Amino acid sequence: MRIEELVCYSDSLHCINIIKGPQSKYHVHAVLIQDIKELISQSNVTLQHTLKEGNQCADFLAILGASSNVDL
Repeated sequence: MRIEELVCYSDSLHCINIIKGPQSKYHVHAVLIQDIKELISQSNVTLQHTLKEGNQCADFLAILGASSNVDL
């Protein structure tokens, strides 16, 4: 897709800290976390924390999508 720079925002500070922090071999999702770290290291990706209240548009769309019966 030729994306030169990507910024990913999440309201889960815990998840961001797990991904940015040192490797934890004993975490229940250790393989997934390692896969994410490898994908991020291969490109120009930045992880940023945002408050749920600060991103009302994404929150609204997430709630709408979760309550919808329409296949995407």
